[in-house]
Amino acid sequence: MTKKELDLNNWVTVIELARRYKQFSLPQLKHLIWKRREHHGLAKCYRIVGKKGYINLSLFAMWMNGELPEQNGVTDK
Repeated sequence: MTKKELDLNNWVTVIELARRYKQFSLPQLKHLIWKRREHHGLAKCYRIVGKKGYINLSLFAMWMNGELPEQNGVTDK
């Protein structure tokens, strides 16, 4: 695990992500989350705790830039 994964300040709800970053609509983010296994690396950015889903902002930004190891030929766990 990396510091980015362990820092709790990086984990926000999907709703909070949509509120902070207006370029992403809530339906768009929900669609991405539902299809996260089809997008290499996206599953690493998302965790479910109880009934809420959380996205790691740092990992999500890395995923958007294609910088996660899963996007470079390594498979998702």
